[in-house]
Amino acid sequence: MHPAFHYLWAKKASNGLAWLPLYIHLEDTVAISNRLWENWLSDGAKRVISELCNASEEKTRQLYIFLSACHDIGKATPVFQSKTTQYQSTDLDRTIEENIRTQGLSMMGKDWFRNGNRTPHALAGLFILERNNIDRRISSIVSAHHGKPADNANLADTMGAFKENFYGDCQEADWKRLQDDFLEFALSKANLSGPEELPLPSSPGQVLLSALLVISDWISSNETLFPYISPDISPLSVEQYINLSERCSYAWEKLSFPPLWAPGNSFSQDDYYNSRFGDENHEFEPNHLQQAVYRIASELDEPGLMIIESTMGSGKTEAALAAAEIFAAKSGRTGVFFALPTQATSNSMFSRFIDWLDRIDHWTHEVKLAHGKARFNEIVQSLEIIDGEHQIFENEGAGTHTSVVHQWFEGQKKSLLASFVVGTVDQILLAGLKQKHVMLRHLGLTNKIVIIDECHAYDAYMNQYLLKAISWLAAYRVPVIILSATLPYQKKKEFLNSYRKGWGHKAFHLKEGIRSYPLVTYTDGDEVSESSIEIPQTGRVVRIERIEDTEISSVLTNYLSQGGVAGIIVNTVARAQNLYSQLSQDYGEDVVTLLHSRFTAYDRIKKEDRLISELGRKTDNRPALRIVIGTQILEQSLDIDFDLLITDLCPMDLLLQRIGRLHRHERVRPQLLKDAHCQVVSPKEGFEKGSAQIYSEYLLARTSSALPLTVSIPENIPSLVELVYDETSMPDNDPNYWKEVYEAWKTTIESSRIRSKAFQIADPQVRFHYPFTSWLETDQGNTEHQGRAAVRDSAESLEVIVLYENDLGEIHTLPWTDPDIRVNPKQVPEIEAATMIARQTVSLPRQLCVPWEINHTIRYLEEQSVNLPMLQESHLLKGELFLVLDRDFRGVINDHPVRYSQTLGLLIEEKPEC
Repeated sequence: MHPAFHYLWAKKASNGLAWLPLYIHLEDTVAISNRLWENWLSDGAKRVISELCNASEEKTRQLYIFLSACHDIGKATPVFQSKTTQYQSTDLDRTIEENIRTQGLSMMGKDWFRNGNRTPHALAGLFILERNNIDRRISSIVSAHHGKPADNANLADTMGAFKENFYGDCQEADWKRLQDDFLEFALSKANLSGPEELPLPSSPGQVLLSALLVISDWISSNETLFPYISPDISPLSVEQYINLSERCSYAWEKLSFPPLWAPGNSFSQDDYYNSRFGDENHEFEPNHLQQAVYRIASELDEPGLMIIESTMGSGKTEAALAAAEIFAAKSGRTGVFFALPTQATSNSMFSRFIDWLDRIDHWTHEVKLAHGKARFNEIVQSLEIIDGEHQIFENEGAGTHTSVVHQWFEGQKKSLLASFVVGTVDQILLAGLKQKHVMLRHLGLTNKIVIIDECHAYDAYMNQYLLKAISWLAAYRVPVIILSATLPYQKKKEFLNSYRKGWGHKAFHLKEGIRSYPLVTYTDGDEVSESSIEIPQTGRVVRIERIEDTEISSVLTNYLSQGGVAGIIVNTVARAQNLYSQLSQDYGEDVVTLLHSRFTAYDRIKKEDRLISELGRKTDNRPALRIVIGTQILEQSLDIDFDLLITDLCPMDLLLQRIGRLHRHERVRPQLLKDAHCQVVSPKEGFEKGSAQIYSEYLLARTSSALPLTVSIPENIPSLVELVYDETSMPDNDPNYWKEVYEAWKTTIESSRIRSKAFQIADPQVRFHYPFTSWLETDQGNTEHQGRAAVRDSAESLEVIVLYENDLGEIHTLPWTDPDIRVNPKQVPEIEAATMIARQTVSLPRQLCVPWEINHTIRYLEEQSVNLPMLQESHLLKGELFLVLDRDFRGVINDHPVRYSQTLGLLIEEKPEC
């Protein structure tokens, strides 16, 4: 072994007072990798990674250990060893330099290397391995251990062009011998005799192994878990002061990962559903759908994709969680991810999910709410911090029955690594995006069963990312459960064939024509089956009436004369605000309430809580008279029940979702509203401009053409959806019009598909073993904000924190906030104050966020935010933009007058005439 082997450094403390030898860091990484493989990675994930390496689990583990033992081999170069702790050399730097020189290697200062930044150590590691005949399918994983594999453009003769970075001014053999010793060290740690014994992973295998390597390196690089050593200790005697085994045991104990979920066969008990969803006051009796899903899931040998189509409020959530538990047992997975379309639906599901999680066994499991506003969730806020963990006591009488949110899984890159996650569908869409560290999302999902709810709610652009993610999940053999009440046949076929493609199977053609409903479609290995669910005829008939916009007031007068609760769902925020202004004058602000996306987080939560308490399933204080006006939030986010529904025309699948809020719960209703009535605002000529921009004229026209006088729920759901989305036939009247709007719609769809490809990762190549270099070439930023913007095809909704300045010139939170917070621009706010300030976030109107306007908007807000510099020092407020309004809650953004109202939210006002 080269005499300099023990003298190279891997880590230096920023204060220059401690360091870590390279070989010790590699030993630490190997030790933590062994722990992760044995105690954190699910059996299902181990099996899949091994299959993707075409090797046994033991051989695959050896590959992972080899990668861990050589991931920083690129640091065994003079260009890296010349790096200083700070801008100028410290005593530690000089000591390390001198020690290396005394071992026979010349050391040059960092300024000697003219192109030192052209061979970062991850890239250098790739070249050192390949020089030693290590296949690129392995070396590319080493190049990716900082979150992104090498790009092919950087690989052309880099070692030859920048030879001095690898060998300095020594004889090439000197540094090469040292690098070869580190390679031999890695092979010995993996118990391999030579590189030829290493299995060669496919591209999906490389993705998962790179994610494991990133995690190992992150943990072993944590100075708290793996402390550095004093420079006074000789490198040759380090192991007299460090017990490597005890060092890893200490780190693993400090991490305190909860035990893995092992579902076993507990799902086979006779009263399964009651044991998971019942309580001492309510015995849970599974309905026909839930019983069927349980039976089908139990009978599958190799579960893959399951699509559950059933009406709104039919118990799909419970059925999906039952299937997830069965699939986890059959596939060896140790967690569940439940994806929903919005933050509001995620928040609503979170409490139900924890109730289920608390009942699956008697162990503690970590849980995560994954979206941008998770910190404002009341459950998350109430968590108790214990020894580095937030602890949730869901059932105070249960004692040991707890779920925890582990701090290590905090942060956008690690959130999906927690065992149990509820979050917005963006978390899955981002798995299809070229973004640094995206492999961590893939690994997190590979450990889990994935449930995707309301899958009909995603537009054509988002759907492309969802299809890409589904194909990769199939490559990892991840069971996926998709839920929808109104899933078009074509979209269902796309989900099914994307999954089969990722699995390595050919496309499958479902039976054409009107389908049964409810329906469960599922794969078992290569087989695809459909099972119709026979349910008692307990549906309801909804009468449909078309009205003009001017008739809304008279409809309310006629139907609410005996009281009742009316819901009005419109397609744009501006329209909702205008309607509220009109109707609140007629009925009073105590009767009419408004809900949309342009209220502050504080105001919106208050409004949602009030609606659920008044109109939810178990309420006992339902008002005698209430009119609720809202946008698409009411379509999918809240489990509330209307006696009467008025809705703007929208595509049929979404219209049926809105109708799902009508007579949703069993209750006594006013005589005039005993029958379900839905009034569809549908102009006799043309379509409202905002609606056509959102949904397309074609889908609005098809829906208008297909809308019957009565709808029977659930029987008519599939046929009505297909009448709109079936592209093989068109209405008979005015063929030129239908041809024009159809072609415009298809052009838009194709444009969305093409634009979505720009930053999508490639398809998984399971059968062909290519290196995954350039996998993330042209990546889309490194932040979750940039990622969400890339996977959504709309003007990115910019969020700001709204404050106001009172008569005394003091800046406060909005005056109805409890507690009121005075903002001191020269002082970092306490955590409680910063939390309340952060809850004043609001989405700006679309006009301010369109591509040609958003940069001006950001610059304007940044100028305002400069006046509040100390707020940026709070970790809760860092990077936020602030809008400070005057005492009348008015302001200006880019010459657009804006105003905030507790009843209307944020709105753009007319510009005053000059």
